[in-house]
Amino acid sequence: MFDQFQRVDAISGWSFLVIIVALLVAFEIGRHLARRRKAVKTARQLHAANVLSGLLVLVSFLLAFSFGLAADYFQQRRQVVLDEANAIGTTYLRSKYLPEPQSKKVARLMLAYVNLRIVETSPEELAKARTRSEALQGELWKVASSLEDQNPNSEFAGLFVASLNEMIDLHQTRVTTALDFRLPLVVLVTLYVVAFLTLLVMGYNAGLGGTGDAVLTVSAVLCIAVVLVLINDLNRPVQLTFEVSQQALIDVRDALEQDLGRHP
Repeated sequence: MFDQFQRVDAISGWSFLVIIVALLVAFEIGRHLARRRKAVKTARQLHAANVLSGLLVLVSFLLAFSFGLAADYFQQRRQVVLDEANAIGTTYLRSKYLPEPQSKKVARLMLAYVNLRIVETSPEELAKARTRSEALQGELWKVASSLEDQNPNSEFAGLFVASLNEMIDLHQTRVTTALDFRLPLVVLVTLYVVAFLTLLVMGYNAGLGGTGDAVLTVSAVLCIAVVLVLINDLNRPVQLTFEVSQQALIDVRDALEQDLGRHP
């Protein structure tokens, strides 16, 4: 799973400048190819214009489709953080009704757990946080199992187990939405290839007509490049431009620290 993360991010890591340069190079290649023609024919110009129109429609569709899909995935990542924060808070509140010493042990484990859920700055830290989170889940589940064995008819123990189970399920949901809910590599490659070919044909068409306004060319390149960069960033589990707010988890962490401070 993390291999796929790194493979897709090889494209996502392209800088804005590299994308602009690549599109401008495509435009210049097309214009150079057109200028090598001995004569400018109206039929050839018309054909190039028709092909360019089709490519512009295609690249516009691909950009809109990819941006919409990446934005949906980004929104799902935001929602699952909120859901997880609610589940952690509920689990902690229900643990306060457990008998001692299990109640205090669960409280300490929950505080350590929520701190791990906030840290998301790199693929390496994500992997470490995931491993440690699953270890803490195992410790919490042992406490829950012991409570079920000691008090099989306890309503509070049952509620705690239910909320703990939901919290664990949301952990897997968050991992899945972060690492698996991403644009397929073939879609990203197709998007870049079509954008490159569109600028190539645009340059070819300009070369046939002996034109090539720099302002218009740079404007087109900048527009396509900006959307490509936004799509790439939305598609990353760890965004650079956009950010999945961790405030809900931070609020839960602060509440737990304050409560534990009052009841050490």
